[in-house]
Amino acid sequence: MHKRAQRSILLLALLLLIVMVPGVAYGETTSDSVQSPVPAVASRVRRVGVTIYTSRHSAPLNQSLIGFDGPGPSQAILPIKTLGPHYIRTDVSFQGSYDGNPLYNCTTGAWNPAPLDKNVAAIRAEGAMPELIVDYTPSCLATALPGQTVPQQDIQYLPPDVGKDQPLWSALVEKMAYHEIVDEGVRVFEIWNEPDWVFWEGGLPGYLTLYKVTSLALEAAAERAHVNIEVGGPALANVKGTMDTAWLDPFLHMVAVENLPLNFISWHLYASDPDSGPNPIIKSGFCTILQPNPSTNPCYYNPDLYTGLYKKEAQQAKAALAPYPTLHPKLWIDEWNINGGYDKRVNTSYGAAFVLSVLQAANSSGINRMCYYNVWNSGHNSFDNTGVLNPSFTPKPDYHSFYFWHELTGPMLKIATSPSQYPQGHSGGVGVMATNPHQGTIRIVAYDFKPYDPSGNYGMSLPTHSGALLDLNMAGMPNGFYPKVALSTATGGPVLLGMTAAGNHSPASIKLLLPDDGVAMLTVTKGRAPSSFDTLLLVIAVAIVAIILLIVVVIFTLSARRRPHVEKK
Repeated sequence: MHKRAQRSILLLALLLLIVMVPGVAYGETTSDSVQSPVPAVASRVRRVGVTIYTSRHSAPLNQSLIGFDGPGPSQAILPIKTLGPHYIRTDVSFQGSYDGNPLYNCTTGAWNPAPLDKNVAAIRAEGAMPELIVDYTPSCLATALPGQTVPQQDIQYLPPDVGKDQPLWSALVEKMAYHEIVDEGVRVFEIWNEPDWVFWEGGLPGYLTLYKVTSLALEAAAERAHVNIEVGGPALANVKGTMDTAWLDPFLHMVAVENLPLNFISWHLYASDPDSGPNPIIKSGFCTILQPNPSTNPCYYNPDLYTGLYKKEAQQAKAALAPYPTLHPKLWIDEWNINGGYDKRVNTSYGAAFVLSVLQAANSSGINRMCYYNVWNSGHNSFDNTGVLNPSFTPKPDYHSFYFWHELTGPMLKIATSPSQYPQGHSGGVGVMATNPHQGTIRIVAYDFKPYDPSGNYGMSLPTHSGALLDLNMAGMPNGFYPKVALSTATGGPVLLGMTAAGNHSPASIKLLLPDDGVAMLTVTKGRAPSSFDTLLLVIAVAIVAIILLIVVVIFTLSARRRPHVEKK
């Protein structure tokens, strides 16, 4: 029995030497030894070369593009704060009630700030600054135009500033603004929401009056409080997919001529509007304008969806401002998404790739701020699915895209692709961004966005004919730079295939497989490639372990031989 034990220990030592020594002596971590679990896919995808010039820096990405409409419930505070939002938008809602009583007392002129203050506190807890939408009309201040009949539920959208009601509205706005400025630290006010759509019954002339009266009341409150505030509008609904200059031009003309405050102009852009998908309330969806192939494709199958719309509308806004050199407002898209209602794509990797493509378009076109619609899917009905958080407050794929953008801090690095890519175009493509957040680290975000999927799947399934294999080359790295990579993904699918060190004739490179609508972030730091010295150290370590095992065997053998003699005595 003792001899069997000896043989077992000796065999174990030999196995350690046989298995470990060759593995370290001849193995090397290369792109060949880090394999994809689905190597067959790589032969069917597009191949894109990406050169990242690590020594060519430009301005950081605009982090003010991270913002939301909200806020969400208390359970959303921590996950939203993690994204680093700059602004979160919320309604003042003068027409509302609290504990069964109207917020605005028509007799005394008193106003209850409790619900608004609660929202402002939640926005602060989420790490953002509040953007307050000055709306809607208390019923006692609502004034219909002559001959106008408005349903009871729409009275809140009637003008509040006509005739005898104008001083009352101005006093209410100033009271609200002074309280929010002094007690809650609010500095940003937007006048009304989507007056060119269903939320306003006063038409363009009525809105121009509203803006003038309301902006002056806001400024009066700021002057009393001895602070500077930002005032803006008109928060156009923009359901046509192009800037509504029929509203914007008269608005800008009035502001310039009458020298009214205008710190930002705001509008909304849902890239697939008006083609929201079917839902329990509207069985056929909002497909009243475009219905391409309704018999074979979903209601929201919209070939006009592409993320270049965001760049196009920024250019239109700048063109509208050009005749007014005294105006220098920021550009703010404070509602945006694929759709404003139920659309399966917002819950998938399609939504994640869409977000990054829009953010990249907005950053390159000079848009100053954005607010994504919205924070959370309440789960009350399937129409309400536009949030970055599920009803259980777990992140959806698009949440991770905002997080990746948040992580892209520091100077942006120059990038070139071959063949050339333009993910904001009608055909889509690969988008890559890289920054240098701090010394010794490079952060890379890559995505593959297809806005118009010929298969009709809209990213809900992955066609086998596309996807992209990226060969990321980091030019300017010193010889011997061996990338150590941490991979994060918005959804399952992106795969790290391998990496090679920088040498005399080639930069450090990383191979990444992106499926359709894949989104990934790579955090690259300097690692060390296995060297002959590393191999020698490991061989020595294994030899020491083997010697220790042999010594144990010898001691065990000697003690076993000695035991019978002791027993005979």
